[in-house]
Amino acid sequence: MCFWYDAEMNSGGFSGYSDVYPDTDLKELEDALREIANDDFADNLCKAINEGKDDGWEKTDMAFYN
Repeated sequence: MCFWYDAEMNSGGFSGYSDVYPDTDLKELEDALREIANDDFADNLCKAINEGKDDGWEKTDMAFYN
């Protein structure tokens, strides 16, 4: 789950991930990111879910890359 999230974020950003994996349990993904990656990735996911659409996920996608 974390691998595919990382792969899609690096190629299409959050909108690309959500298009390819629309049935993902985002809470499960958040928990997996906290366990396998770190809180920064999980926090960015939460921000993308809650606020990202407002700017087309530009801020959260850029934060993921940096």
